[in-house]
Amino acid sequence: MLWFASSTFLKTSMRIFIQSPNINSPHGGIRVINEWANRLEGFGHRVVLYNQAGALRCTLQEIKCKIVNTTNLIAKSDVLIVTSPHGAFLLDKDVPKKFVFLQMLEHLFNPTNAKFFNNAIALYKTHHPIISISQWNIRVLQHQFHRTRPIHYVGNGINLNDFPISYKPKDYRTILLESPEPTNYTKDTERLAIQVAKVLKERGYIIKGFGLKEPKDRIFDEFVLKPDLKTMNRLYEEATLLLKATKYDARSTAPLEAGTKGTVTIRAITEGDDDLNETNSFKVGYSVDKLYDATMFALTHRDQLDQRADAIREYVKTHTWDYWMQKINQIICQES
Repeated sequence: MLWFASSTFLKTSMRIFIQSPNINSPHGGIRVINEWANRLEGFGHRVVLYNQAGALRCTLQEIKCKIVNTTNLIAKSDVLIVTSPHGAFLLDKDVPKKFVFLQMLEHLFNPTNAKFFNNAIALYKTHHPIISISQWNIRVLQHQFHRTRPIHYVGNGINLNDFPISYKPKDYRTILLESPEPTNYTKDTERLAIQVAKVLKERGYIIKGFGLKEPKDRIFDEFVLKPDLKTMNRLYEEATLLLKATKYDARSTAPLEAGTKGTVTIRAITEGDDDLNETNSFKVGYSVDKLYDATMFALTHRDQLDQRADAIREYVKTHTWDYWMQKINQIICQES
């Protein structure tokens, strides 16, 4: 792919340099960064995706823009987008326009890692615009970190090619757990989803799961470690409910991916997940009792479960990447 400067060309497009910690990490947030790169390229920009992990090929999904593993092309960029604390140092580079894409308050991930913690804080306090996917994150930035500089609010979309809409009937017996084993301090450290799944298993329900870490618990009829897209789609389609518990999240992708199949999320959380509400999911506080009660209510009130299944499917059909990227592109093009 040619990457060149032309005064005529740059009237309608920009050269955008996007930092990613690892384009191949099987994590929802990474797929979001990859979608940004692909879709900004689709708007006519010349996008370079900088993979700090080094690989020049993405195994998760097709990447339509140029992938690099050095920062050499930053000097020729019109726009820099930093997406994680790993790239905080790039904000010192001489680029006309810089943005921080904030998918989570990552200082909460591992407070004992001083370097990572301080890099996260540096992102929050940058004088460059922040694009955030969470109203909770924005409140914390403004009230705890006293940020007064611009913050733009957007959401995550769903790639309906990767996660097609399905209307396959449900068996009302299969329960899916996504990432039940915690990977940092904001996740399900008390293993609420596993606690509830153990009770469901004893009552004859089918328990399936997937994630980055495999639990030691012997409750799973099937657990897939780091599944590919085909497997994820199959698991979402087979499940009636998705059990997901975390202390905090900005905006998780799994409930929307599951929603393409009409699979309803039972969500235990303290703060976050703006897409989910009382019409398209069962969202409760981070408590094993609340998660259990919501799960049993859903399983014993099929009319309300089916209503939410229809609602979440319609929500993801409306809030696609086409919907959100129009707004994101406008922010990047207009913000000075």
